[in-house]
Amino acid sequence: MIITLRIASFLAGLALIGSVPLFIFAFAASVGDLDNQPISAFLKPLWYTIPMGAGNLLVGLPALVSGARKPTFRALAGILLAVSFAITAFASVAYLPFLFFLVFQAALFAVFVWPARHFTFANTSLQGTLTRQSTQTLRDKTAQRR
Repeated sequence: MIITLRIASFLAGLALIGSVPLFIFAFAASVGDLDNQPISAFLKPLWYTIPMGAGNLLVGLPALVSGARKPTFRALAGILLAVSFAITAFASVAYLPFLFFLVFQAALFAVFVWPARHFTFANTSLQGTLTRQSTQTLRDKTAQRR
């Protein structure tokens, strides 16, 4: 479940960041006005799409938000998710299906940002060491009983 949420969060972050410039480019190309548009016309929307999708991207990368690290990126991801949540809540007044995305962002915040514990089980690189440690501990306990 954790891995599924991370993948969905990463894909949602990429979609939030890249969709608006791509749609502007596609519209300009479809009406034949691509030659008259400067590149800044496609890059200006990044000023508001990066803050909207960066929180989802940070949550989607497990090495930054989880693990035995300082909570700097966790706090940054929480702030960016709150900004994205506020913008999405404002947009959901006009377009009701945004409520589903609000629930998704609230779940991301509740699972990855809010808890003050480390998510070592979400890091696949750590799962091998945790498994070895737990089996070694079980062997030690059985050896002490004998």
